[in-house]
Amino acid sequence: MLVAHGVVKAGVDLQEIKPEDVRVEDKRVIVRLPRAKITDVYLDEHKTRIVDRTTGLLRAFDKDLEQNARRQAVDDLRLAARYNGIYGDAEERARLQLANLFRQLGLQVEFAKDK
Repeated sequence: MLVAHGVVKAGVDLQEIKPEDVRVEDKRVIVRLPRAKITDVYLDEHKTRIVDRTTGLLRAFDKDLEQNARRQAVDDLRLAARYNGIYGDAEERARLQLANLFRQLGLQVEFAKDK
């Protein structure tokens, strides 16, 4: 049995913004942001631990069991993050950061809806 603690990171890749995704009207910028993506998923090795290594009478020893359990834990973390709104959170953070940047430049920003 593996108790897994992990980290999932997501963000918006601003390099994916194309010229047609940005319009400037006076002191107002209208931006269509790309969709957020998961950028990194990993286990926190300081908090992840094996709780039990016993095998049953009908189950032989599997030398890859721990590695497979860790791989499955990473996949489960990715899935849980998706279902718990990581994409929406990452897109909101991107909008807030860009709005702050444009505001410091003296511009208003509006974010266009997805195509």
